[in-house]
Amino acid sequence: MYKQGTETVTNRSFQIPKISVPIVCSTVQGERVPGEIFLDVVSASEYSSQQLLDFFNNESLFFPLRPGPDARPMLISKESIVQVEVVGVLQRFLTETSVVLAQKKEADLHLRMLGTRRVSVLLTMPEEYCRVVDLLNLGHTFCCAISGQEFVLLNVHHIYKVEEVSHGQAG
Repeated sequence: MYKQGTETVTNRSFQIPKISVPIVCSTVQGERVPGEIFLDVVSASEYSSQQLLDFFNNESLFFPLRPGPDARPMLISKESIVQVEVVGVLQRFLTETSVVLAQKKEADLHLRMLGTRRVSVLLTMPEEYCRVVDLLNLGHTFCCAISGQEFVLLNVHHIYKVEEVSHGQAG
């Protein structure tokens, strides 16, 4: 609360509407930390995969995570996150235009603390720059992928080896 002129103004009058997003963070310490993050409301009730990517790729080093409905938020270092599972949104995200148009490249990613994961990496770049190596070298911290039945964000700094899966093209 602070004074503006002669009237008292509380911070609550300046709150930006948020939508909660359930996630599970896997860390380099080997922990799985479930909780909720909060994104600015852009549409009526949903958030997009791009909003999530923007949230995790912004320049902030830490983000607030609320581990439960009545719990106080804690701050988590993005550097410590290997993978973020976005709970229960895969089917909805698969219908987003950006995801429908993205090329999906299957690859075995070797991740610190998580071992090897076969994922479909989502490449939303122009076709001439549409390789996994191009995505990883963009300079973003997180990239989108589909792992099993989950939409995940992967911290590229914790990927130490990539093996693209070839699907036996005739030659």
